[in-house]
Amino acid sequence: MDDEGRTVEKLPRQRIEDYQLKVINATLAHVWNKNEYYRSKLEEAGFTEPKIESLEQLASVPLLKKDVIRGDKQIVLCVDPKEIGQVHHTSGTSGKAIYTSYSLADLYIYDLLPKYLEIFKESDEDVAAIALPYEFALPGLGFQRLFQFAFGTAVLSLGKGGYMAPVDKSLELMKVMDYYSVNSTSVQSRSANSHKHIKSHQTYKRRFPING
Repeated sequence: MDDEGRTVEKLPRQRIEDYQLKVINATLAHVWNKNEYYRSKLEEAGFTEPKIESLEQLASVPLLKKDVIRGDKQIVLCVDPKEIGQVHHTSGTSGKAIYTSYSLADLYIYDLLPKYLEIFKESDEDVAAIALPYEFALPGLGFQRLFQFAFGTAVLSLGKGGYMAPVDKSLELMKVMDYYSVNSTSVQSRSANSHKHIKSHQTYKRRFPING
């Protein structure tokens, strides 16, 4: 929210672009100082400092490709390994796994995360039902933290090991929350079956489905 009380959804385009440029440059400065590999890629691309002057210059920033980071636990690290608080990795079905590591600051401090207060109104009555995997991949825990720490939402952890929890148990828990007259949010998995069953539960007052 800015000094005039406007949330990010209502800011003029120029203010949004100014913010985007600010956080891009903050990210570039961080990796320039913390990641030897990516700094070398920036220098190869002609950067003498970790900064772009406009969003149009974003195309000049080198991107990391999957084939480069597959199977390498260290290549994208920007902290000392002892600072790592959690590690996720992909299944590796299309090649070597891709590792994503987070420090505790990554997990719990959102200095640059805007709040979308018009879309997600802050309320201590909100509940998010997350039916995404809670295994090696990121989505389940990632969305849980987003809703809990960015939006102050209570969370129902319905996902498990690549599939959601039993549908009858999931719906039972949702009905309990509905009994307490709370607003409900459903974060759904790719599973067509889970999507169908959750969609059939019509007692939600509000739903923002996010497909993983």
